Amino acid sequence: MVNIGIDEGDLVIVRRQSTCEDGQIAVVQIENESDDECSATLKRVFRDEKHKRFRLHPENDTMEDFYADNVEIIGIAVKVLKNLR
Repeated sequence: MVNIGIDEGDLVIVRRQSTCEDGQIAVVQIENESDDECSATLKRVFRDEKHKRFRLHPENDTMEDFYADNVEIIGIAVKVLKNLR
């Protein structure tokens, strides 16, 4: 999420809620279909209604968007805390 100022080591404060609006930055839980494991990630979330899936945008030029059919919204990012250098 470096493009929006969230760097490694930063703390992100998340408001727990089960929905988000298109374009909001959210913690989402994604089920890995290959081994039934789940992982959580912080991404900008967009709904792709045409294909009935979600587009997750990493806000990092070195990474590409990825798509998931089923995600669980854990909460939305509301604040970032940084250490002083």
